[in-house]
Order: sequence, then structure tokens, then C-alpha cells
Amino acid sequence: MYAYVNDSPINFSDSFGLYPCCPQDIPGILERMKDILNITSNQTYTESSGDVEYVAETRCWPVFGPQVIYFSGYFTFNPSVRRCLSEHENVHAKQCRAFGFWNYVNTSHHVKEMEAYAAELKCLQDKLNGNGECCEAQ
Repeated sequence: MYAYVNDSPINFSDSFGLYPCCPQDIPGILERMKDILNITSNQTYTESSGDVEYVAETRCWPVFGPQVIYFSGYFTFNPSVRRCLSEHENVHAKQCRAFGFWNYVNTSHHVKEMEAYAAELKCLQDKLNGNGECCEAQ
């Protein structure tokens, strides 16, 4: 009945449906956006260095195609951020299918990651702007 206020009408009200995201998800979304901007501005395109934890990986297999693996750090993010991290990995899965194994592994890491981070960043921005689902099941 109170889904529009995340079943908490006392703590949050949004009678006009103007708030695009759960209030508790916003800090995590902003932090992830900051991480992405740091990663891409340094052109390292890796999360295994520095303060950013490596949370997922898409492997491209010669016969089977893409396989997405989520590590324990993935589950520490709120549902909104996890959904956008999955968007990032979905880009790699699409790249694997489009390029094929040999071309995928020989395509520049920079090229693959720029497209994936752009998709993840767009997803996060959409959540803040109210485009797309938010307040997913906790």
C-alpha cells in the first residue's frame, strides 16, 4: 500500500512521486559515481588497485561465450548500485558475443571498459533522475 514511500510513510513521504530513488540508496550511488569518475579519469580501468574493490568479472570463453562472476564485494552495495554494476558486466557479455572470443581478448581493455563504465554511469544517473526502477527489493 505504501510502496511509493518504501513502506515507511512516517519516515518518508513522496505524495507526488517526485523522488526517484530510495533515500538510503543515494549515498551509495554517489560514492559509486565518484569511484567510476576516478577510475576513468586516471585511465587505469581497473578496480583491483587503490581503494576500489574488485567486485565482478566477465570471462569470455571460446565455446560457451560470456560468464559473469560476482565476487563478495558486489553484495556489499545497495540494490540500486548492484543493478548498475550488473549493467556494466552486461556490456562485457554483449561485447563477448559481438566480438567473439578471439577478438574480445584482443580488443583493448580501454575500449571495453570505457563502454562498460559509460553504461554503469548512465544507469546510476538514471536512478538519481528517476528514470528506471529504484527501491528494488532489499
